[in-house]
Amino acid sequence: MKIISTAESFDLATENIEVSPELVSVNSEIMAKGSGGLSAKLRWIGLKGILREDQLTKSEREDNGWIKFYIDDVEPPKGAKWLQFICETMKNEDSPTWWDDAK
Repeated sequence: MKIISTAESFDLATENIEVSPELVSVNSEIMAKGSGGLSAKLRWIGLKGILREDQLTKSEREDNGWIKFYIDDVEPPKGAKWLQFICETMKNEDSPTWWDDAK
């Protein structure tokens, strides 16, 4: 997905993903390419709102310019009903940011 942020910060979020009571842990990753500030996180939501946000680790930029964000074996907080994947893009002089290959 191509993002050109006109605001200081732009958050792209998935729809709420239902969390099964049997869920033990989550592994996730996404690739990004852009020169602005970038971050990714998992947002856990319960009946009364946000329970926790887990930042994905940012790897070193690859030679082709792509950066991998990843998180492994994250346990859902007690009371989690939904999960969202959040990609944050900071404004960068109208330069695009690319988000791809989410897992």
